[in-house]
Amino acid sequence: MTARLDNVRSRLARQLLNYLFISAPEPDPGQGNREIIEGIYLSMFGQNDLQAVDLPDDISAADYLHSLVDKQEFLFHGSNQSNIDMLTPRIQENYRGDEIRAVFASSDAIWAMFFAIIDRERYQGSLRNGSFLLSRPDGMSERYYFFSINREMVGKSPWRSGSVYILPRASFNQAGTGSVRFDEWFSEEAVIPTAKIDISPGDFPLFERVGTHNESESIYLTWLKYKKRLKQGKMEIGS
Repeated sequence: MTARLDNVRSRLARQLLNYLFISAPEPDPGQGNREIIEGIYLSMFGQNDLQAVDLPDDISAADYLHSLVDKQEFLFHGSNQSNIDMLTPRIQENYRGDEIRAVFASSDAIWAMFFAIIDRERYQGSLRNGSFLLSRPDGMSERYYFFSINREMVGKSPWRSGSVYILPRASFNQAGTGSVRFDEWFSEEAVIPTAKIDISPGDFPLFERVGTHNESESIYLTWLKYKKRLKQGKMEIGS
């Protein structure tokens, strides 16, 4: 009986998440590139200074980062700053709106990429986004996203190059719980990155899936209108 209820809850949650948000893209680096990716991964270790991962032209930043997600050894932090040797805790709000002094990261590299390319100095208004994990009864998980910028920022090009920092998991705790949760992690200790990847807006695989919202509307209305607004036009890098 319990297993049947879990299946029903999972199916209903999946239907709701599919209705509101977009699902994670499937990476496909190709068999040959997988071997190259593994070599690049091994080269990240044993360096005294922060290493900037240099990828060949035929391997995207998203595919490489996804390969690290699969290893479940790392978390990811996106930033406009490209020279961070140590991430230190600072007071900020978690996904529930509670203040906490911490370093934030995610096991989802795509979400971190979004934070790397949004120009925080120029951006004004609310920035609404999320990476949701749905845990299935079979032990697997599914990922869903939404990305939305203040409509007044369209045309002001609130985008820039940035960096995704690859972090060791050791000091982090997962913030969200339950079968549906935000993929947010926090560390109350300083964190030294293992490596970083420099990216541009064109590297973000879901750029055309960034929507817009009115500043005065509730987050729930943004969720309800997110996919409908995506059909009204694609975000462009010059926007």
